Amino acid sequence: MEMDGSAGPARTPDETAERVRGLGEQIGRFREAVKRLITAHVHLARAEFADIADEIKRLAGFLGLALGMVLFALLLLGVGLPLFLGDWLFGSLGWGLLHGVLGAVAIALAAVAAALGASRRGVWLPFLGGSLVGVGVAVLLGSGVAYDAASELAARAEPALRIDLPSGWDTLVAAVVAGAAIGATLFFVVALAGRRSFRRALGLLLDGLIIGAILGGILGGGRYGWQVGGAIGVTVGLITWIATTATTITGLDISARFERMKPGMTIETARETLEWVRARIKLAPR
Repeated sequence: MEMDGSAGPARTPDETAERVRGLGEQIGRFREAVKRLITAHVHLARAEFADIADEIKRLAGFLGLALGMVLFALLLLGVGLPLFLGDWLFGSLGWGLLHGVLGAVAIALAAVAAALGASRRGVWLPFLGGSLVGVGVAVLLGSGVAYDAASELAARAEPALRIDLPSGWDTLVAAVVAGAAIGATLFFVVALAGRRSFRRALGLLLDGLIIGAILGGILGGGRYGWQVGGAIGVTVGLITWIATTATTITGLDISARFERMKPGMTIETARETLEWVRARIKLAPR
């Protein structure tokens, strides 16, 4: 065998071709093995992800059931609690239903006022005012002080006015007139203390006149026990909360609230940029 200048024996062309074919076959086998390995991993990952998806679905189902039960409990509490309190405290489910509806409306109006830009003071003051009015009405009705005062006022005013009214009506009329006078005075003083305009103060005076007359008629309309007096007090307090919150909403500058949601700086910058570009563009002749 002939020897070339290399360290090993010289290879014939057939041996070289056979070696090349063997190397290509090995590379092909290695490629197929890698492909099968990757395929096996993909199938394993798919199987694991399918199991994970099943677990997630099972977990989501149980969590959805739990969330549904919580929402149901809250709904049951929101509906049943006013009815229970109405029956327990005031002796009737009707009071609970009325108070629940009025409370929901009051909270909704307070949320609207806060959304439209009312201050914290503007949101909480109606609630505090309604609470004070409700407690005052409940005490006056339950104790009978308002009815006694209206009866005393009617007894003193009837001879002076020389008006002969049926029994019971004189007390009611005296209570309505006294309530209207007190309500108008209070609302007018509050308007002046809040530095409202004179026109606005007159409008509040009219509101106080109407509200005071209604409250006077309720307070002096007869004798109530503590149970009925408390129910009426809660009702009047909620209505006062709703009315004062509505007044707060009507006094808000809604345009200023939504003006803050307008991208004014971006619009102004874009307008200035557009004007700058127009000033530097030379229109081509037609």
